[in-house]
Amino acid sequence: MVNDFRGAHAALKEKHLGAKAHVYLHVLATRPGFQRRGVGALSMQWGAEKADALGLLSYVESSAQGVGLYARYGFVEVDVSPFDGRKWGHGDELRVVIMVRSPKGSSSS
Repeated sequence: MVNDFRGAHAALKEKHLGAKAHVYLHVLATRPGFQRRGVGALSMQWGAEKADALGLLSYVESSAQGVGLYARYGFVEVDVSPFDGRKWGHGDELRVVIMVRSPKGSSSS
């Protein structure tokens, strides 16, 4: 599934970042029993601080449920892509939100 997902979104990543150096926040998931306790926020804070220290854009492919967390850390929606998750046990298409964040103290986009 991960390889299918990556392949489906490679063109969108190219469209919005081109050859710009960036930090790709690969996978952030929290077990349901630990959600809403700040675990995801701590992980995002760490990633945002690393990207800021490097002075690089950040890129993430988010589920609809993750958009709020990423937005709190400065990510903005730049595109939406459907992903057919039916062959992986999902009942329908999944909405994948493409988000980009400029490093703190920068006007890069």
